[in-house]
Amino acid sequence: ANYLETLKSIPNEELVLLDRDIPELHQSPLSIYQNFDKDIFEALEKANDLLSKYNRMVLVFPSDGNYPTEIVRGFRNFCINYHKEFAVKDHTNDETLKDGTAYIVVEENDLAELVKKVRCAGYNLGQEVGVISFNETTLKELLGITVITTDFETMGRTAATLLLNQQRIRVKNPFYMIRRGSL
Repeated sequence: ANYLETLKSIPNEELVLLDRDIPELHQSPLSIYQNFDKDIFEALEKANDLLSKYNRMVLVFPSDGNYPTEIVRGFRNFCINYHKEFAVKDHTNDETLKDGTAYIVVEENDLAELVKKVRCAGYNLGQEVGVISFNETTLKELLGITVITTDFETMGRTAATLLLNQQRIRVKNPFYMIRRGSL
């Protein structure tokens, strides 16, 4: 409620929203947004050919983080629709790896811990255990980690173009999966 009142106090022509749509905001600011639940569902659906070898999926989603809860909803919907056993966990610390499980991690620390556990347990990453991380980085590319990500460069370019053209519209930003060896 506090942030909504603050946003409402900003003149519409001075407000730019990036990453998140706020439908409760009745004005129409320039907005480049993600549709988190639908985006993750569709990204996982497009990778179902790779995910079909896993019968269980775990989303590592810290409850104390500032992450959109719609991610959990999209993940659950995918697992239910595709008949996957699933769990949502705060972190990987107490996770015992199981063959046939694909993990989706939001935070870098959980990704590092999970990859370390996979190696120590002697599993083959991308075969017995799968890993998907959120948001592309150079390190994930170098390590061969599959990612689901919005296109941050496109988000910035779109915002700049709309600002320069004085357009106050809402644009959904692209979201996709980059397939690598970890899945």
